Amino acid sequence: MLKIPAVVLPVPHIVYSGNKQAIVRDGKWNLAEQKFRRTGLNVKFKIFIIFVPETATGLRGAAAAVANGFVKALRTYAMTSHTVIGCRESPNFCMPGVAKADFEAALAKGANFVFLLLEKKSAIAYPIFKELADRTFGIQSQCSSKKTRGLKVSLEVPLEINNGVI
Repeated sequence: MLKIPAVVLPVPHIVYSGNKQAIVRDGKWNLAEQKFRRTGLNVKFKIFIIFVPETATGLRGAAAAVANGFVKALRTYAMTSHTVIGCRESPNFCMPGVAKADFEAALAKGANFVFLLLEKKSAIAYPIFKELADRTFGIQSQCSSKKTRGLKVSLEVPLEINNGVI
């Protein structure tokens, strides 16, 4: 049997504007049309976005569009300072050494958060990304895919910021 070390996080205390408290059940709560009143942390994120197109001729300029959407989502749902310090299209992300070079470029710009957007889900790219982020470089990270969420930026990150998970 494989043993995986883990921790159980405490239930977050979430207060929306108007002092409305969220009801948390099984780690879930409704945030539809809600705005947070205060944040769990005061972290200044320096975000680097890596966009992996499905093909070499994938969505041109998508990394910049994602950067703008990500900043908008953070400004709407997170109460913290943040800056997108760079974005890069990386069609060869899964090739040996390319993903590591992308992370090194992010770190060279001073990133403390890397966001990976896959145009198509990838059973190869995701584990490479998480291995590099979590174990090699120890940097905060989030991965999302166009096929599952369109080009809408994941709102999980602002929620995690507000609750002190990130």
